[in-house]
Amino acid sequence: MKTLNKGQNIDFIIATHEDDAGALSRVSAISSSFPLARIIVVDSSSTTYKSQSRLASTLKTLGTRASYVDCDTPCRYSCYQKAMANLQGDYVAFRTHHKLMDETLTALGVNTSEPADVFVTHPGDETQQSVAGLEAIVFNRSFVEQNNPFSEPANFDEKKFIDTALGAARGVSKAVAA
Repeated sequence: MKTLNKGQNIDFIIATHEDDAGALSRVSAISSSFPLARIIVVDSSSTTYKSQSRLASTLKTLGTRASYVDCDTPCRYSCYQKAMANLQGDYVAFRTHHKLMDETLTALGVNTSEPADVFVTHPGDETQQSVAGLEAIVFNRSFVEQNNPFSEPANFDEKKFIDTALGAARGVSKAVAA
């Protein structure tokens, strides 16, 4: 397994819609905790918004660690699907422009874990705000590609996909997890 230290070998996908500041805030938070990670920002904003936006040009100034992908469907799962073609690392994490996350907790979860197919980085508990859904997990890229979960965004069942991923990571067959 390749190292995940400082985000090496992890791609972060950020879905955004008409919120450049939110997307750039996520990029900053990820870059601070994972300086070697690749960040793919997928923008589903309207044509009018994009024409006035500086998101793509700002990301370009960050070099090869950040990239901009245009998406014409305002759906985060469609954005995630579109970004899948740009992945390079062995692991992938999914983010949105509006969900605040403590990426230092993500880094702690990744860097203190044994090599795995899935890292649950934000398990949450009663004493802190829990992070639910896709954002709480760093996935093995090959698992995501094999399952192609976002191919039909309108029918995507996030909970079922997560249960399948966790089952696969524990060695439970897909038939049992489904």
